[in-house]
Amino acid sequence: MTTSRFTAKEGRDYWLNIMISCAPEREDEIRGLWHKYSPAVEIENSNASRLTASPKGLRIDIKTPEVYWLIVFTGWKALEIYGPLVAYSSISGMPIAEVLARDSELQCMEHDYRACMRTAHEYKNSRDVNSIPWPPDIPKPSENRFMIDDAQYRFTFDLACSALGFTLFHEFYHIVLLSEGRCPNDIREEEMLCDVWARNFLTAKVSEYAAPRQLDFNQVLERRSMGAVLSALIIFEMTPSWAHGGTKEYFSVRDRITALFSNTSLPTGCHFWNFASAVLIGMCRSKSIQFAPPPMTAKALAEHLLQLI
Repeated sequence: MTTSRFTAKEGRDYWLNIMISCAPEREDEIRGLWHKYSPAVEIENSNASRLTASPKGLRIDIKTPEVYWLIVFTGWKALEIYGPLVAYSSISGMPIAEVLARDSELQCMEHDYRACMRTAHEYKNSRDVNSIPWPPDIPKPSENRFMIDDAQYRFTFDLACSALGFTLFHEFYHIVLLSEGRCPNDIREEEMLCDVWARNFLTAKVSEYAAPRQLDFNQVLERRSMGAVLSALIIFEMTPSWAHGGTKEYFSVRDRITALFSNTSLPTGCHFWNFASAVLIGMCRSKSIQFAPPPMTAKALAEHLLQLI
């Protein structure tokens, strides 16, 4: 997931392949759309990490994959920190706020979480990232998942690609709308339209991927939905705090995150809801957002926390 060595053609192929890897059952459609709209890919080096669309194509800051990688791996840390506590709260009937308060190791683990997220923001805002120390417990970005020895890190690599892929599909749909002259008058509506289109594109034909490979439909949908949660974390972290309530260009972060994963068909008891709750707890606690709901399922907890973002 590094772009510093790419020629223009290699860059185009790289981003196209990321999109295909996120929804391989739709490879022909993706290649067809890519050929039809033929977006240029401009790699830049600025002090603002971004991945945006213009009438000419995609503009991507050279360090954006590394920033997304750091945010996603930090999001995985949220599962390691809060996931067991969410599960215990659901099983024991103890309110999640009390479970968190009783964990004697939580402060140390949250310090590590915040330190990794700070590094992501330092990368995001720096033109020269070479002087910024890389977190020792996060693997360096790799273009090849098989170069990562740890199975858990490979799984997180897949989620990082999925989260990056969501952003690519989002921006690609901007290009479609621009090319066809179908942009809504309200830019906020366009942004939401692109969010929903990206989500639907990545999940609408999951059965066509799962069935031939004899995979469980819900397990495949769960993994892609976990990628959507991490996309939500990227939106949360990349949006300045003052803009979380919405701007002239974007609806609120809460509305955008709600559009990403709140209406999933995944059942109440599946692991996805534990994952979503853990990531949302990380968001809340990083911004000192207080919560003290009564005992509830992981799904209900995720839905409750989502209203506080």
